[in-house]
Amino acid sequence: MDASGPVRGGRGRALGPSLLAALALGGAALAQDDWRLTIEPYVWIPTLEGEGSADGSPDADFDVDFPGELSAALPLALRLATPGGNTWRFDGLYARWEDDDGALNTEAALSLVEAGFGWQTGGGWELTAGLRAVELELEVELGGADSDASEAWIDPWVGAAGEVELAERWTLRTWADIGGFGIGSDLTWQVAALAGWGGERWRIELGYRALAVAFDDDDLDTELLAHGPILGVAFGL
Repeated sequence: MDASGPVRGGRGRALGPSLLAALALGGAALAQDDWRLTIEPYVWIPTLEGEGSADGSPDADFDVDFPGELSAALPLALRLATPGGNTWRFDGLYARWEDDDGALNTEAALSLVEAGFGWQTGGGWELTAGLRAVELELEVELGGADSDASEAWIDPWVGAAGEVELAERWTLRTWADIGGFGIGSDLTWQVAALAGWGGERWRIELGYRALAVAFDDDDLDTELLAHGPILGVAFGL
């Protein structure tokens, strides 16, 4: 057995508590200055629809439903509210789909990291803008011929977000944005709505999210729509 194995395992076990402790201490420090940090781990179960080609392959149609061949890493979002009521938001996501349709086999993987800022406009609404780093991988196997392509880019985006109180302990949170504009992708957009129930420092949320990407380059040409339910929790520090 490799002698370094137990050491790596010990460090891994210590990383989780250390990270939580660091976030708690950071949240306590921010609270003293009226900054509010919210951690939002969630599960998104998206269906994939659309079409695409990789490295000159014929166009392949996608229609991959859960519980088909979907594997997704644990997504995580962070929101940081400033003393003035504006917010910073950070979001990360990875999802991978596989579709075996006889002679046509496809694999698609989407990695996403975004950062955005929201300006309060009153009534629980804000205007938002930011950057979204995207990596898209596509592999198409047709009749024994295998083609694959991978592209990465950064999209600017603009949008709006809002949160309203529906009843005691119940809230509705929504956001929508559009971006790309030919700078990174041809076009990207997303919409989401989540109903939440909870207290002052925690909340359970259930809703729906849709994310679309259209990208056309020499090696990769695709239009994809991922959409599905979201289940998550939010912890305020």
